[in-house]
Amino acid sequence: MNRKTNMPRYTLTLIDSTNQTPPIVLTAESTRTIIRQLTKRLDPTPERRRVQGSGGFTMERGRVKAFRELPPDPATGNRRRTTAFGATRAEAERRLNEKIAELQRVGRLGYTKPPTVAEWCDHWLNDICKPHLKPRTWGTYASVIERNVKPAIGAVRLDELKPAHFRRMERYVMDEQGKSSGTAGSAWRTLHKALEDAVLEGVIERNPAVKGTAPRVALKERAALTPDQAADLIAAETDDTWRLMWMLAFMTGMRQGERLGLTEDELRRDGDRLIILVDWLQCIRQSDEGRMT
Repeated sequence: MNRKTNMPRYTLTLIDSTNQTPPIVLTAESTRTIIRQLTKRLDPTPERRRVQGSGGFTMERGRVKAFRELPPDPATGNRRRTTAFGATRAEAERRLNEKIAELQRVGRLGYTKPPTVAEWCDHWLNDICKPHLKPRTWGTYASVIERNVKPAIGAVRLDELKPAHFRRMERYVMDEQGKSSGTAGSAWRTLHKALEDAVLEGVIERNPAVKGTAPRVALKERAALTPDQAADLIAAETDDTWRLMWMLAFMTGMRQGERLGLTEDELRRDGDRLIILVDWLQCIRQSDEGRMT
């Protein structure tokens, strides 16, 4: 209200030039209110109720808020709603439709709140990993998550994960379960992969399992047999096949896969000597800088 005249700030007067209808006088404190009053005068038909579930509009802090119900959350089964804002209904509805189209494109139609670690890991194992992994690999992932990840931080939402949560998981594995740092590292790597796929699926914007949160694996020095101990082991072996495996291991340094991959035509005997035929060579050349590659 105008304090001096005690009158509304804006007045709109519509006069019929033919004098067949009386003048229309609209007063308000804002032009937007006058426009709404004029719209009702020109089109007095009341608005029809929207179909249930199709959404609606509300005013919030001077802006139009459009909202719409979405299918239940695939991870939790909870009801979901998405919203968008605009200066007008048309703008808010356009932005809402664009938002829903983007959710459909990235495959996360309506994670209004990211799921918990446990909820996402279940979805990740059954819907993303299982169709593409070998059963043994899938079983390893499932075991690591069930035993080491869920009990430690399963109730935490993905978007709330902090470095402290990964340290909590490490303490749970090593201190409470008494397992090795290697097991804690395996839990971190499995969760890191699950979170990386959550980023690809559009559930979260970034992977919170950065390298700085990975457990430090303590390397343990392994004792090696002395030459005399290795000779005693070979002499004590009564099975010819295993005696050959031990001889190849200790005398040539061949890895287990290399030993098991040998075929009969690659082995020869020259008296008491065992000869292995090598039919492949690694090409060693000198680079421009003078280094061997």
